[in-house]
Amino acid sequence: MRLLVIRGDLQSHSGYSAAARDYSRSLQGHFDRVLGVDIHYSSARPYEKFPHPVVAEEEAKHQAKAARRVLVLSFTTPNYYACYPNAVNVGLTFWEADRLPLQGADRPPWVDQANRMTAIWAPCSHTKGVFETAGVTVPIRVIPWPIRTPSLPSGRLPDGEIYDLDRRPWLASSLVKLARFQEPRFRWSRWLMRNAVPQIAARLLARWRITSQVIPAPRDFALLCVAQDVPRKALLLLLSEWMEFKRRPLAEPWSLILKSTPIDPQTPQFTFVSRFWEHVQALKSQLGVSRAKVYLWTGDLSEAAFQCLLAGTHGQIAASLGEGFCGPAALALALGKSLVAPRHTALTDYLAEDYPYRFATRPACVRFVGDPLGVYDPASLWHVPAPFAVADALTRLAADSPGRRAEIATQAFLHFMNWCNPERVERLLAEEVQRLLSSQARAAAA
Repeated sequence: MRLLVIRGDLQSHSGYSAAARDYSRSLQGHFDRVLGVDIHYSSARPYEKFPHPVVAEEEAKHQAKAARRVLVLSFTTPNYYACYPNAVNVGLTFWEADRLPLQGADRPPWVDQANRMTAIWAPCSHTKGVFETAGVTVPIRVIPWPIRTPSLPSGRLPDGEIYDLDRRPWLASSLVKLARFQEPRFRWSRWLMRNAVPQIAARLLARWRITSQVIPAPRDFALLCVAQDVPRKALLLLLSEWMEFKRRPLAEPWSLILKSTPIDPQTPQFTFVSRFWEHVQALKSQLGVSRAKVYLWTGDLSEAAFQCLLAGTHGQIAASLGEGFCGPAALALALGKSLVAPRHTALTDYLAEDYPYRFATRPACVRFVGDPLGVYDPASLWHVPAPFAVADALTRLAADSPGRRAEIATQAFLHFMNWCNPERVERLLAEEVQRLLSSQARAAAA
């Protein structure tokens, strides 16, 4: 029996989990059985079913002992790789920065952990280069994400938790400060925290909240940014550039839908929304923008609802400082949507050099204060957008005719599919699986 064991984030709505499911579907035809081991499961995260049985690590190892040929694919960072006895052990890592973390050592500990594997699969040429530069010597094969394009429904945007960041209720700034009141030392302050503060926060959220039908002409004039609120996604920088764009006359009909969630699922909704609201309000005041047309879309969406969101918007925008694979940008290209994005890290493989809606970036050593992930080396180089580069790319998009935008999207789709086409990736996987399992057979016979 040929057995495939896939370890990683398998049962959530994260982009990594979606990619793991796509890789599993492309690999399943080469094995008699596929098992999943969810090493990053959390009950606090939205659940999405993995297409194969999910078992505990010990059960997977037990099943592997009884199989004739075993491939164990660790879909995670090298510190979580596992080497099963008498198996082909492969690591597959998406990595965004230009170096692996030192973690206080003379060289990255991840290098030794990666070199214990039989092989490494990299989803993009950027990740392959980072691993090789760090000192990984086992064979590294670039196996792109076998993206599966959903059949997009037609119709209106789905319902969701949406907040209009232009809205400014009476005494809003003062009420925001009061809703953040935290002073438990006195009886009166504890009463205020327990009774008044939650009511004020709930009332502000209700005033900011809208339905998706309020967003004007989203299919023609709304750009979608799908990104978790972590520092490298540069969401606040994106809002600054968006506001610069909104100062220009041709920007008037365009809207930005920011689909985001905090990295910590325990973050109160008011804390999350008010942070973005204050940022937008400050930028509007500083730059003299009367209406930003920024809508913060929070909360979880089912797979069908997310597809409706993709279908109901004109295109997507990404301002990330580094990407391991950037699923939302890849989906936009695969669906023939307009994309405003940089061309660095994984996006170098996705976009042609002359793609007109890309924007320039500059390498810079950026340290993320209070980074919730805490895995990046402090000396990492990131790709920071050049001043006004995002706003200028948005202006080029807005200035083009609908026909010109459609023509550019078609050209970008063809370029992207030459890289990420599932049939091409499946051929690469078939060759790689055959090579690895054949080498295992020869080693067992020796």
